[in-house]
Amino acid sequence: MNTNGRIFTLDQPSTPIHINLDTTRKCNLSCWYCHASAGPFYKGPAVSADKVPEILATAEAMRCFDINVTGGEPLMWQGLEALADASQDLDFTSLQIITNATTVTDRTLAILERTKNLKRIIVSLDGLEDSHDRNRGKGMYQRTITNLQRLKDVVDNITVISVLDQNSHIGWQELTELLMKIGVRQHHLTPVCFTGHAMNGFDGLTQDQFTKIKMEADSMNAHIDPSQFLLVFNDTLVNEMTSRTLNMHKFVERFKGWLTIVRPDGNVRTNICTWGRTWRFDETLGNINETPLTQIFDGYGPKVTNWLQHRFTTEEEVTRKFHIGDNIELIQQDIAEVGASNQDVAVAISEREYEELDEIVIGHLPLFDYGQTLETFKPIFTANKGQYRLRKENGFGFMFDTVTSKVSILSEEEYEALAQI
Repeated sequence: MNTNGRIFTLDQPSTPIHINLDTTRKCNLSCWYCHASAGPFYKGPAVSADKVPEILATAEAMRCFDINVTGGEPLMWQGLEALADASQDLDFTSLQIITNATTVTDRTLAILERTKNLKRIIVSLDGLEDSHDRNRGKGMYQRTITNLQRLKDVVDNITVISVLDQNSHIGWQELTELLMKIGVRQHHLTPVCFTGHAMNGFDGLTQDQFTKIKMEADSMNAHIDPSQFLLVFNDTLVNEMTSRTLNMHKFVERFKGWLTIVRPDGNVRTNICTWGRTWRFDETLGNINETPLTQIFDGYGPKVTNWLQHRFTTEEEVTRKFHIGDNIELIQQDIAEVGASNQDVAVAISEREYEELDEIVIGHLPLFDYGQTLETFKPIFTANKGQYRLRKENGFGFMFDTVTSKVSILSEEEYEALAQI
């Protein structure tokens, strides 16, 4: 990255800035594309409630920006109340919850209402009624819309995420217009990924559709006040970056090693040589049922920096994740070796393939500036200082917006200037 005439890299993470807390695979729905292979008949492990206080305390101590509480359906997770209790000690670290909003009860609303630093609730809604119910089941659209409004009364910062496939990518603009009318703050368009249940019959977007949706989103954004509503197409891997301010999803997808995932069985993993929730080799750092999370993260930087040597090229990840590109043999190999599974997938790389990966030299990340300077960041930080979190790294820094979940990559000088305000 090039700012103020200098080059530095983001491939030496100190500790994670984002944690996915995959609480459970229990879910009342069974969506065809579910990345977590979740469903109503799941009988496996879930993150234990007694592990929650240390997870949150560790995140706070290492100045992790946020914890994304997901599943499965986290509102069905037995540790939800423990999360609310432990959140009372949070100050720096934010929480957000992803839910299908179909299991909302008075009890869960009361728990969420007393959860400190719950900055955002993300609701899954794949389209208007016909499109959404095709994926989720008859009547689910109306139930989701009703409960979205109830959740909004608890946390007035709702993001809707829509998974785009060959059906739902048509007419998404109508849903965006509805969401703006009912007071939703963000609408994220996320391409379906070849992982989890989706491996049983992938129905992803084509390259032309990626291009078309980006053009449509850019056109719509030209008429939207970004201070009131954000429309985001999570297409960083396919389409070029245009800013060094990205939402957290785009950031951790583009820059590996800054995200860790706590799985229902307690395994703590990075997401370097992976796509979706399918790992090409075992990236397990440890297990919270055996080792405290603080110890698991001890020495995080050197271990992750070593793993980064074996990450995919962007083209390889796009091929695996979205089936875009000409490398059909790569896709066929993954299907044969990985397969569709309801368990965590971590396939060992063959000795030959590992040796080939070992020859990759990371070097510096591509340079980008995009015209942003201290004068870009200073006014917004000054006007809403309590909304932002700063974090210092080796030679650069981050600024995180707790409301929009955007990460800005700062030069060292920019960080120091903002830290003194």
